[in-house]
Amino acid sequence: MLKIGTILIFAVLFAVGCSINENQFSKGVSSSSRDILNKCKCTQYCYGEIYDTACLINEASHPKNCIDLLGTKTTKGVYGGEDKYFTEEIKKACFENLISKQNSIELCTSFPDEFQYKCFASVGKKNLEPQHCKELPYSYKSDCYLHISKNKADFSLALCNELDKEDKINCYANRATIHNDSSICLKLGEGIDKINCYSQINKNFDSNFGNKYYTPIYFDWFVKAKFDSRLINESYCIFESPSGEDNTITRNQSCYISLAMYHKKLDECYELPQDYRGINMIRKCLFYTALWNNFDLKECDKFGIDFKECRDGVALSKRDINFCKEVYTTERDKSDCIYKIATDYFGSFGKKNILLCKDAGSYKRDCISAIYKEDDEQFLKKEVCELLSESNDFLGFSAKCYHKFALKNLDLDSCEKIDDGFSQLKSDCKERVQNAIKS
Repeated sequence: MLKIGTILIFAVLFAVGCSINENQFSKGVSSSSRDILNKCKCTQYCYGEIYDTACLINEASHPKNCIDLLGTKTTKGVYGGEDKYFTEEIKKACFENLISKQNSIELCTSFPDEFQYKCFASVGKKNLEPQHCKELPYSYKSDCYLHISKNKADFSLALCNELDKEDKINCYANRATIHNDSSICLKLGEGIDKINCYSQINKNFDSNFGNKYYTPIYFDWFVKAKFDSRLINESYCIFESPSGEDNTITRNQSCYISLAMYHKKLDECYELPQDYRGINMIRKCLFYTALWNNFDLKECDKFGIDFKECRDGVALSKRDINFCKEVYTTERDKSDCIYKIATDYFGSFGKKNILLCKDAGSYKRDCISAIYKEDDEQFLKKEVCELLSESNDFLGFSAKCYHKFALKNLDLDSCEKIDDGFSQLKSDCKERVQNAIKS
């Protein structure tokens, strides 16, 4: 039998426990927070009254929920370990998760300041509405504006002008990139700002910026951009020192190649030096300029020892294998010319032609390998199947090509052309085509 004193102690402890639970739900805790606790309470394999952290965060629908849940036990310590609770750090994660779900600014003012700013900026970026970001502290405002300037075509340059110098340049460059109009950079006041704007456009237009040293860095940009050609000058090729250690500017030689290409002036190539590795940039320039502009071969005559590079560019620009055969005297050079035309080796035309590989001589295998893709329907042609059958390296591809072509077109003759080394595929082809014709 328990003593009276012991009974009183238990009674006091029970009363204290009840008062704590009641206080948790009575002192300013919203009904929605109570619903969250009820939904997230652990009901299986639990050690005491605990609540799932991820559930608490995901169920929060108002910043007050995240605040109400502070102190909620999330893990019961076992084997001497400490209990864990919904902490200030978890509250911040709760705010962040809630902000990520907002599509309007209605709830934003309910957050504490820092998260209120994040909320407005997040909604502004999500809806591409700069007015939501306008009154925010600069770091939030600039991040929001720059995001919108990359994703909204009618973003106003007036808003770029609200930004600090470096962000302003990036904002102009984003606008220029979206509109494929590099002349937008010319609206910046200082020359060095325009130059840096050009360099930012280049990074956006050319995904291989910095990786293709000898390929003209503005090759694709000139094709895509829309601007007044009179504005293209040396300033496009001068950049601030990439080291950031000083204010020196450096010439980008591969950009000068691009200027010659764009101006269609082979003579501009002779303003280039040999690069630091001793590779002759002049000859590179002659080749690319001739390749890109479809000159006549006679325009290369004046270049003496540099005639070859100019001639090679002209030959490839014609995309005519007969021209290759006329220009070159050795079979190897003729084959190389045809191979490069067939594979669009320099990426100049965006068009490959596998059937030209037939005339690529010693480069025939490499030519087919560079172009053919087994699962690409554009190659499901009888002529392509035949080309593949002419090389032992591609007999397997040829057999499957004829097989697919025969089934698609009910062409029994294509079944017969399957090499005898693939007898099972050949008999399957004939049987299926014959049955299909009968039915």
